[in-house]
Amino acid sequence: MERIGIISLVFIFFFFLQSTVHSQFSSAEEQKVLKEGILLLGDGSYDGALEKFSKVAEINPANSDAHYYLGVVYSEVGEYQKAIHSYLEALRLNPELREVHFKLAVAYYELKQYREALQEFSEAKKYTPDDDMIYYYEGLSYYNIKRYHKSAPLFKKVRTLNPDLALYSHYWEGVSLFQQGLYKEAQSHLGRVRTDSPDSPLGNSADEFLQIIRDSTRPFGFDASWGVEYDDNVTLQPGDEDIETEISGKEDWRIVTNLKGTYRRFLKSGEFGVYYSFYQSLGKELSDYDLQGHTCSLYFSSLMRPFQPFIQYKYDYYFVDRERYLEKHSFKPSINITAWTPLITQFYWLYEKSNYLTSPLREEYNRDSESNSVGFDQYFLIMQDRGNIKIGGVYEENRARGEDWDYSSSEASLSIYLPLPLPRTTVMVSGEYEDKDFAHEDSYFEKVRNDEKLTAILEITYQINKRWNISLGYMYTDNNSNIDFYQYRRNITSLLASYSF
Repeated sequence: MERIGIISLVFIFFFFLQSTVHSQFSSAEEQKVLKEGILLLGDGSYDGALEKFSKVAEINPANSDAHYYLGVVYSEVGEYQKAIHSYLEALRLNPELREVHFKLAVAYYELKQYREALQEFSEAKKYTPDDDMIYYYEGLSYYNIKRYHKSAPLFKKVRTLNPDLALYSHYWEGVSLFQQGLYKEAQSHLGRVRTDSPDSPLGNSADEFLQIIRDSTRPFGFDASWGVEYDDNVTLQPGDEDIETEISGKEDWRIVTNLKGTYRRFLKSGEFGVYYSFYQSLGKELSDYDLQGHTCSLYFSSLMRPFQPFIQYKYDYYFVDRERYLEKHSFKPSINITAWTPLITQFYWLYEKSNYLTSPLREEYNRDSESNSVGFDQYFLIMQDRGNIKIGGVYEENRARGEDWDYSSSEASLSIYLPLPLPRTTVMVSGEYEDKDFAHEDSYFEKVRNDEKLTAILEITYQINKRWNISLGYMYTDNNSNIDFYQYRRNITSLLASYSF
């Protein structure tokens, strides 16, 4: 017991001694050492400043100014994680240190912790709403998380607060607009940067964006592809639609040609376009399955962001073995949402009216129809926007003249597009599953039909140059039906060369 008492007395003595020293230091030396550290910091003597501030923080851990200046020193030497720890401690000790929020936000920004940075910039604006650098870094943070519709107005605000930052604000506002596809607006800002600073890195970068804009906004465009395909079960499917009755069960080689011409006009409210495309397949043996397709389309794409309306009308006309086969009218309004980039979402409604130009043997077989589909596609941009993952879903109701072709279907899809380690080479892998439930008994088989269709695609593309690509593709289709007549499997291998202007 006596020993415990002695230890307690010693502990109390040392505690009293430390408190006395701290009291003497804080009352006389603390502010002096703090000021010495501030002078050293101003002179760029960071090691000396760090020693002074550390000494104050060690003697008096409750000194919020010491922790604040420790954060400043750590920021200056690039040790941002330590800086964040010091800034947070300073705020904990003294929430009235308003200037800490901006410096804390910049430290988060430097560590690429952009969402944390944005929270602190928001706090900083409450105390210094006219600080141009807050808006500048806030704009950069939104740009780096791909919220381009929010970054562009912030760079405009920077320019109004500080005209000396006009060159940088025009550049970043321009590239923010470019990333949203607002090319005309982006062009004016980037053009000014190139004019005001033609030989600087900023001016050269602006010129690269301007060249992309010129290529992307040409009024006329032309695309073409030629190649060969090997099909181990030739099946008539104009436009890759759901026409599954003409199943040959035979293999064949064919030559395929795709041509497309586009005209676009750029308006203040958006982009108006029209295109015509031509498709021709010529089989080596099964010429009865030679398909020729013609497509005309009108579309309008709004400049509204981040909710972008898009509307398209399309007319298709097909010949099979030079005989008229099918005409189709399609109407598709959609909306693209980029508010949560790198997530890009599309919702759409699709109306189609199909008219088969061959007479059915019985009215029940008549496939003339009207269909309505609602669907969505969700894109996830990855690998610094060089790749993407897409998830999609569609629900369709088809109503035909013949009862055999009334059905409803649900479809789910997944695709991945990635650059490969090989130079100028990309790969696309996709899969699609469709469950199709028919509404009535099949008039021939006297059984309600149900199909489950699985499609898998692999395509590897090599970019020869700016205009030419070559691609190797493979597609597998398995249509599983409860009626054997409609079951089939199909493998298609293709080699295509593509040109784009």
